[in-house]
Amino acid sequence: LLSHEGALLVSSDTTGDEHNADKITSAIAFHIWKAYASNKQSEGPSLVLLDCEDGKVALTSVGNMILCLYADSSVLFGLLKAKAKALSDYLREPLAAIEKPFNNSNNNNSRSNS
Repeated sequence: LLSHEGALLVSSDTTGDEHNADKITSAIAFHIWKAYASNKQSEGPSLVLLDCEDGKVALTSVGNMILCLYADSSVLFGLLKAKAKALSDYLREPLAAIEKPFNNSNNNNSRSNS
């Protein structure tokens, strides 16, 4: 899960790789997402699917964050897309509850600094 500024917020890795791999993957994913978002007239892409050398990647927006899923190359894109949509739908409400107080505190801090 990435912020829209590119920060890695949380990751889960079942392969046992080091945390640096998650940071590298998230950084690349963020820049690809931003490249697609900058080329569209609307608010950005709803889903980006990538076929990489070592696996497949799905990127989708969840509220004010970007969900990045990385799967083995044997996983079909349809399954990866369905999982990305299911996770996005599942996380939308809980993440909105977290974002709202955070956004309110940022707005209050910016007003008090003025």
